[in-house]
Amino acid sequence: MNAAVDCSDVVTKINVCQSYLIGYDPPTPSIRCCLAVQSLEHKASASRTARKAYCECVKHVENSTFINLYRLALLPESCSLKINIGVITPNFDCNRTGSREFEA
Repeated sequence: MNAAVDCSDVVTKINVCQSYLIGYDPPTPSIRCCLAVQSLEHKASASRTARKAYCECVKHVENSTFINLYRLALLPESCSLKINIGVITPNFDCNRTGSREFEA
């Protein structure tokens, strides 16, 4: 099954974590945030194409809102997820999604 990554879904899920990602929450994400990110993990880890689409969506979110890139990179680990997204900067090459950063 190849679950498509919908950018509006990524934005919605990441927005659940917004207070954590901008640094206003305690140093750990909320359960609600982790559940939202967990649903993205399943879609993003489905295929290389899905990981690339997820990466592009995250770059879009970064460009349109202020989020702490370090906290974004820590989000999967903080939520006990398998995927390691690494730090996706606005200049990150999403064609690298086959690399270890995106492997689940």
